[in-house]
Amino acid sequence: MKETMGESTDAHEKYGEMAARYADSNPDQRARAEYEWPVVRSLLPDVSGKRVLDAGCGSGYYSAWLAERGAEVVGIDASEEMIAEATDRHGDEATFLVADLREPLDAFEDESFDLVVSQLTLEHVEDWRPPMAEFHRVSKPGGRLVVSCDHPFTTYFVIEHEDPEIGSADATEADYYEVERYDRVWGEGEKRIEIPCYRRSLRGVLGPIFGAGFVLEDLREPRPPETDGPLAYFESHTPRFLVVRARKPSPSSRR
Repeated sequence: MKETMGESTDAHEKYGEMAARYADSNPDQRARAEYEWPVVRSLLPDVSGKRVLDAGCGSGYYSAWLAERGAEVVGIDASEEMIAEATDRHGDEATFLVADLREPLDAFEDESFDLVVSQLTLEHVEDWRPPMAEFHRVSKPGGRLVVSCDHPFTTYFVIEHEDPEIGSADATEADYYEVERYDRVWGEGEKRIEIPCYRRSLRGVLGPIFGAGFVLEDLREPRPPETDGPLAYFESHTPRFLVVRARKPSPSSRR
């Protein structure tokens, strides 16, 4: 693994700077509402009566969606400001706690969740082995894990070729086989903010999931719902997102 940028900044600090603005706008962004989220939703099992961990819950919008469908939801995020927004907006529907996915999730007992969902969060984590080990630990036997992240091919080509339509990222190089830090640029002018991310190969995505003991059930590389505008690049070149569903095997299935 190697860092490509000189300054090390935690992503949750950047999210904290824009917590209220993010909470107001993110669920309605087309890339999220019409592209990434429908694929995640299609991979979710029935959540009614299930206990769900929303890992990287942000402002809690999707935690509330899960709760509205009968789940008992706990949302966690490393940003105190985001958790404050989530609690203020959706605290009557779900429980929200500050927790860093890079650290042990000591607030939760072993085998205490039926489903772990992590949407567009793990790209801010350099080493996926600790969070995947914790996701496996807190999952019940037969429990599911659904993860969405930036697609490895796109994070390589955006950096390497800097397409003007989507090249909103800053890095000094792109080595597909390495886990590398880069900054994703959002907004312009006074609203411009640089979010630190890590890109990795397809093996870099799946390896920690397998290594933790999960079994892969499904993998999606969705196309966007439009063929013009900024998302058109992902319809004709590489997918913007990768979404996977995995399962923690039950003891009987390991025999």
